[in-house]
Amino acid sequence: RNRDWAAAEDAVERALELAEACSDTRRIADALFQASLVAQRQGRWLLARTHAERACVLFESLDDRATVARLVNNRAGLEHLLGDAQRAVDLLERAFEMFVDLDLAVDAGYVCSSLAEIRLESGDAELSEMQARKALDLLDGRVDHLQEIGTAQLTLGRAYAAQGRLRDADRWIGVADETFE
Repeated sequence: RNRDWAAAEDAVERALELAEACSDTRRIADALFQASLVAQRQGRWLLARTHAERACVLFESLDDRATVARLVNNRAGLEHLLGDAQRAVDLLERAFEMFVDLDLAVDAGYVCSSLAEIRLESGDAELSEMQARKALDLLDGRVDHLQEIGTAQLTLGRAYAAQGRLRDADRWIGVADETFE
């Protein structure tokens, strides 16, 4: 039942009820994280944010810093979808610091790629270029993350285009196309 979000929502609600009945903080936090992801895929961004915020507090109490950083990253995406680009940037910068502190370069690369996209949308092509390059450095050709590498390459090409550097833009858009293929 892949992508059956109604069934997933039902399953997550049951998991949350069971976890709460057992007073198991880790399982409650895990269920809330999953509930946030399901709500996000359903387009229920406020509910997704609420679940993510509750999960984040619980994972902080468990001192699970990597999961907290992932939730901060997800919350940034939700803030962006809700139209608060500055809040999204603030959360992404926090997530980036956390991932660097935890030595999770790939996760930090994803954050930089997201920052590059938001910076480009807000009209700061030079900062977008820098962050897209940083994302590519952090992802370092990882074949298991080609989708994100292609996204960073495409953003880099678009940042060059916004700066009027059309040859560079054409080159990087072509590289992104090859990556996506």
